[in-house]
Formats: sequence, structure tokens, C-alpha cells
Amino acid sequence: MKKIFIVFCICSLMACTKHFPPILALPTIEINGDDAVKVSAEIESNGGGTIDVVGFCYSKKAIPTLADEQVMLDEIVAGSFSTILTGFKPLDTIYFRAFASNEYGFQYSGVSKITFQVTGPPIVPCSLTDGQMIEDGSAYSPSVSGSPGYAIGHGTYGISLSGYFSSKASYSMSFYKKPANGTYTVCSYDDIDKSDSNVHIQRNDGWNSPTSIDTGGKVYVVENGDGTVTVTFCSLSYNSGIPLQGKVTLTL
Repeated sequence: MKKIFIVFCICSLMACTKHFPPILALPTIEINGDDAVKVSAEIESNGGGTIDVVGFCYSKKAIPTLADEQVMLDEIVAGSFSTILTGFKPLDTIYFRAFASNEYGFQYSGVSKITFQVTGPPIVPCSLTDGQMIEDGSAYSPSVSGSPGYAIGHGTYGISLSGYFSSKASYSMSFYKKPANGTYTVCSYDDIDKSDSNVHIQRNDGWNSPTSIDTGGKVYVVENGDGTVTVTFCSLSYNSGIPLQGKVTLTL
């Protein structure tokens, strides 16, 4: 009798609990251009209350929270809400969660993710001689190789451009992921893992301390279809203005 009475009490309490935070369906994600997505979510239950906040949070982390990127929305149509988010880069994997609240609490949805694909090789805005680097107007042919072992910091794949045999400076390029078709942005040492399309480049000149290439420049990677890639940089600089160009082809 005691067991039956306890079960009855629990069931009765659950039946009386009519109010709770909102319940959300998993967000849906649709590509909306090269760097944008449309994210939508449905409110499966309002929890017996009034929905006062809805929105989305997103991040490169597997479980995004309000501490990451977020957008709050004003409009709910037929129990659903959506928005278009822009500014993403090729090869980025982004995780999304919807959120909502009512007078009884706040709730996240489950996590949805999307990886932005590279649809084709980038347009390289300069024409340079393959196998050659030009540093402050002086051209030379570096020894080129690629390997995960050449990466530094948070990089997972590196390319070495050695000027040792030409008595010139050497360069190390560190990518967060193995480079593929795309345009990569030169970043600081600490930001290598902030985007799949970031690259950190370091200049090594004999006994002098390594120098980081100025951030913001572009590196173009083109897959050639024969297992090789061509890496081109048209207008990089170091020490706040010394120009650097180059074009090399290698097997990754």
C-alpha cells in the first residue's frame, strides 16, 4: 500500500505542475548565400506562460551559450521565429542553439551545426611566377614543403618556405586545418584557431627573433586536381610595411 500511495502522490504532483519554461524544437539551418544562413526554430510549448524573449546563439564551440554570439528577435509567427545571419567564412563549422524564456524560466534548444563549404577555387588577383618569392623587391626561390609538423601554436597544418639555400629569410605558414580551395586571412599567433580560414605566417631570419607577418593580408589556395595546391600571396607585409609576395606549388 505504501508504494502505491507514493506513486499516486508523485503522479498527482506532476499533473498539477502546468507551468514550466518554453520547449523548443531543434533549429533548422539553410544556406543563404556564400557567407550567410537562415536559422529557424519552433516553440513546441510555451510552458503555460507568455513568451517574452526568443533568439539564437552560435559559436565555433560545440555548445554555444549567450556568452557567445547571439541575436534576439522581436517577432514570433505561428509559433516559430527565424533570422538571417551573415559573415561566415568557408570551412567554418558553426553550432547554433535557439533560446526562449517566459515568466517561468529560460530554456535552450538542442544544438544544430553547419559547415560552410568551398564551392570552387578563389580568384587570385595577381599574376606571379610559380616557385618564387619577392621580399622587399628581391626575388628568390624557396624550398617548399608541407606537413602537420610545420604548424605552430594552435595550427594543425603547416607550410615551410625555406630561404636557407638562397641566404634569404624563411617563412612558416600555420593553418588551423589542412588548406583547401579558399581565401585565408593572415592572423595573429593567438587567433589561428578562431577560424578555419585563418593563417598565421612567421618570418625567420637567422639569429634574429621571428617576426609575424602583418595581420589582415590574404593568402589564396587553389587545388590543382593532381594532388597539389598552389599558394599565392599578392600583397603581404611585415614590420608594418615591408612588402612580400609569393607563389608556390606543393603536394600536401
